[in-house]
Amino acid sequence: MMKQNKLTLTSIAIAVGVIALGIAGCDKKETGPAAAAASVKAASNKVEVAADGTRFDPPVSSDRIPDGAWMCEMKGEVHYAAKNKGDGKCPVCSMALVQKGTSGSGHMEGMGHAGNSGMH
Repeated sequence: MMKQNKLTLTSIAIAVGVIALGIAGCDKKETGPAAAAASVKAASNKVEVAADGTRFDPPVSSDRIPDGAWMCEMKGEVHYAAKNKGDGKCPVCSMALVQKGTSGSGHMEGMGHAGNSGMH
């Protein structure tokens, strides 16, 4: 009987140890080829923008617009973007287009929707 209790306690201790290791491993960031592939996928999550313009319905995050593209952005979302500036106005809402900077942060300095109602 005592041997059986020791075996049961040992089994429980091992099970608890395995569970604890599994839980501790959940917080670790992935490294290696899988993490590299996820990073590449995130970087290549950019949308294609035609030279004469692309309309996005539903709107896409401004992070997905390629650097240098001219876009109509409101609150981090873009419903129109073009590689070429054209007349500088969004054909959807007539707001001024802004060029996405290479920093990935949206507007280039000095550009914006100043003077527009902000309504899309």
